[in-house]
Amino acid sequence: MRKAILPTLAHALLALVITAWTTNPTYSQLPPPQASPELPATATIALEHFISRKGNKLFDGENEFRFLSFNAPELVMREEPYWGFNDRFEQTDLLESINQFGGRVIRPYVMSIKSPKHKGPRHIEGHRQYNEEVFQSLDFVLAQCNRLGVRIIVPFIDNWQWWGGIEEFAALRGKSKSEFYTDQELKADYKHLVS
Repeated sequence: MRKAILPTLAHALLALVITAWTTNPTYSQLPPPQASPELPATATIALEHFISRKGNKLFDGENEFRFLSFNAPELVMREEPYWGFNDRFEQTDLLESINQFGGRVIRPYVMSIKSPKHKGPRHIEGHRQYNEEVFQSLDFVLAQCNRLGVRIIVPFIDNWQWWGGIEEFAALRGKSKSEFYTDQELKADYKHLVS
């Protein structure tokens, strides 16, 4: 029997969103989510633009983009009970559930970074060394998001150590956390990761 951890999380979060939607005046100004049509497995939604910012607003092309949706921390990689990958069924099921709830955006955890205190696979295994298998999990999620028309916020590096953050990223080059934002080599390494 499959463990449906991610869908259970989505249902719990939905209850919180409904509460926030009905009690928070900021959220109640947003248009209600529309039910998404059923999509065949091969259908794709044409997302024409990246989301951009003008002043303090987000835009999809020329249209203002507002949303209320979900975090899905372990969408790409699972922390508990082991460091590893989610079943593709779980990933797809969560994204389809979010789409059916009218969710338009999802945000997983940041990319993970290897360090002596971390076990298991990581996105970043060493200085400019990336784990292809972990990125294939992200690729699958990106393809499913595209199929469903769900935007994804991809955070690159975290501040905190437990998932591997800027301290671990800087240490891959033998540098300190305090150098992350100013060191030219670390800036180049970050741009390499993003590219």
